[in-house]
Amino acid sequence: YSVLGYVYAVGALGAVGWVAFVLFCINPTVGEIASVAIAVISLAYALWARAWRILAHSWPVVVISAGLMYAYIGFLFLWKTSESNPFALAGLRFSYRREAYPFDNIIPYFLANRTAAGQSTQNLFDGWNGSDRPPLQSGLILLGDHVLSPLALSGYTLPFALSVVSQLVWIPALFALLRTIGLRVRTATLGVIFTACSATMLINTTYSWPKLLSTALVLGTLTLLIAALRQKISVRHAIVAGAILFALSALSHGEAAFALPAIAVLAIVALRRGRQRIATILIAAAAAIVTYLPWVLYQTVFYPPGDRLLKWHLAGDEQPDTKSFISTLVHAYATTPLSTLIHNRVLNFERIFSTNVFSGWAFTESSVGARRYHEYYDSTAVLSLALFILIAMAIVGIVGVVRRRRRRAAALIRRIYRINLLMLLCVLVWGLVLFRSDGAVVHQGSHLWIVIFLATSYAWLERWNRWVALGALALQGILTALFYTQFFGHTDLSLPG
Repeated sequence: YSVLGYVYAVGALGAVGWVAFVLFCINPTVGEIASVAIAVISLAYALWARAWRILAHSWPVVVISAGLMYAYIGFLFLWKTSESNPFALAGLRFSYRREAYPFDNIIPYFLANRTAAGQSTQNLFDGWNGSDRPPLQSGLILLGDHVLSPLALSGYTLPFALSVVSQLVWIPALFALLRTIGLRVRTATLGVIFTACSATMLINTTYSWPKLLSTALVLGTLTLLIAALRQKISVRHAIVAGAILFALSALSHGEAAFALPAIAVLAIVALRRGRQRIATILIAAAAAIVTYLPWVLYQTVFYPPGDRLLKWHLAGDEQPDTKSFISTLVHAYATTPLSTLIHNRVLNFERIFSTNVFSGWAFTESSVGARRYHEYYDSTAVLSLALFILIAMAIVGIVGVVRRRRRRAAALIRRIYRINLLMLLCVLVWGLVLFRSDGAVVHQGSHLWIVIFLATSYAWLERWNRWVALGALALQGILTALFYTQFFGHTDLSLPG
């Protein structure tokens, strides 16, 4: 099933990044040799397989990926600035105020630097250990930095470029998912572009914390499972390969865990249709454990404790300590009144399903700042125009169920509704498992449901009316450009940008 080549490409990228990180941890010299070997083998294979022919058949994804890369980077550097660190510029350029976002986007580079030098990653920065944040993007930076060092790019330029390209793999991953559920090339292409026109993809691709790399790998897992359900590949193939991709996504960012409800549902349905279920489960579990085990050892044996984020989001304990995550979790729930636990969840869902998408539509600095603020924090605001399409989808779906129409909906439409319901399930579980009342903000959840909601809403609208869908795509791009062109405190445009 040829479209799965995109999934395997993204998975291969994750795999070589992970191998590079592990080898650099063992010995930096071994890591450098392995990086060069990976590059040489990859180049030799590309020549042997005549990769240019493959690219000729994959031109929509190639063109979208290259076009969006240049569009995003050009937009980032649209204004003149004295800031020489592109990581810092990415944190400031699209901020909702005259202060930068936290420097989480440069953390993978810090971890890569320490690892390449053979130094301890304890107390990497501000009380955080290197083991507190998954390392896959650091591995890709290590790999690319040693392969591309002859380019002599100074300072932060090369690691920033590697970080941005690592995030851009959400494009082929999403395209593969859309094609696998049955969309035509044209619709899948425009669905990806509609997704790319949203502010959150602009921000999170350039502000390159590894969220979209993780999202791409989870998209790969879902694509494989859907392909198995559509009898394009075997169930064992899908579940074993999907387990490895999911482990790699968790090694990129912890947000992957919030996709588990959807993955579990699809895996259970697939297993019911397959044979030798126990053997498949055991092989998949073994593959995921082997993939993830080095990181467990890194966190618990070499640089413990590595569980600060778990304690923060799932147990409400923000300050680092030596207690185990389980004991912290049990203590948090045992000492918190039930009324408080319920109240926190109510506040989480109020934040998730807020009406802030309707605010901040003027173009003064305060209004633009308010709009950016809500699109940085609130799930409904992030969806922008797609929210209204999703509401229309829900109304149409409910009316169809109530009327019990004899003519069954088209298979493609049913798949679109089903995958959106699975994403809604993930959102509901996310709101329930977060301990604190201020946790259900966009950057503390997954971008998986965001990209699927955006892309499938466009596909649904195009099936209803192509021209209305194209109008929505154009309007989404215009709105993002209007609200994110302005750079607070700067007035001169940059010609290269």
